[in-house]
Amino acid sequence: MDAKLHDLFRPVQANGRISSYIYAEKAPSPALKPYVCCYWQSEPRGAGERHPLFQPDTVDRVLPDGCTDIIFTENLASGEWNVRYCGTFQQAFTISYAEGTPVRNFGIRFMPGGAYPFLKTAVSEFHDRAVAAELIGPVIGAETGERVREARSFRDRIGAVEACLLRQLVNKETYGDARLKNVLYRVFITGGEATVSELARSETISTRQLHRSFRQWVGLSPKKFAEVVRFQTLLRDIQAGSVSNWAAVAAERGFFDQAHMIREFKRFYGASPMQAAAEYRGMSDLSNR
Repeated sequence: MDAKLHDLFRPVQANGRISSYIYAEKAPSPALKPYVCCYWQSEPRGAGERHPLFQPDTVDRVLPDGCTDIIFTENLASGEWNVRYCGTFQQAFTISYAEGTPVRNFGIRFMPGGAYPFLKTAVSEFHDRAVAAELIGPVIGAETGERVREARSFRDRIGAVEACLLRQLVNKETYGDARLKNVLYRVFITGGEATVSELARSETISTRQLHRSFRQWVGLSPKKFAEVVRFQTLLRDIQAGSVSNWAAVAAERGFFDQAHMIREFKRFYGASPMQAAAEYRGMSDLSNR
């Protein structure tokens, strides 16, 4: 794929609202920017560490973003450990934290189209699924998994998986599909508003070819992926606190009307844009405190 796409698409998630947990993201090294969106980690705050209270009805959400993840999960109480690959999905879901069961999650979030060069299997095979890492082949071997488990810091975990991914780039054709790069570029710069026909015409290919390429590399149809990007574009505006007129935003983002925008947003977020704005304001207040 292309490192330039990395700077055009920065998906928003809704983690870090539960004050007893810390959520962080780190960018990949330049060589992995064409493939990896970021590395992320969610873990409990230190025992006895003071943290501000947050609204009791606030939840952490995992949101559709067109990306796929390899997630390393460790139950810090029992020592249980698993590694799984999560494909693309189209609905939000909330995260529950069980008191007395502290869990650390560390993840590799692949760019749209970024996982396929390592999987060598159509990403659509894992749509709306989470499977054990060994079922996707040698992307993350047992040795790397053990290094991640033994690592004492976020930085060390990143170092372990980066070394693994970089080894796989050597002497392999991981440069990607040039036409797909161009299509993804158009989707990103238009905020997901370009139609499938327009995208296919821009690369002088049939819509059938375009669908085939997206199933293989991205895991969603071009139309569904564009809808996710449009949702993410709106979500970034909400996160930035730059939305003051919902009807105007609906028109700017290519929705039929405000009601259409709200319906589609709820499908991806699990709540209305107005509630999302309130949740991100609360998240900002928590960070400031």
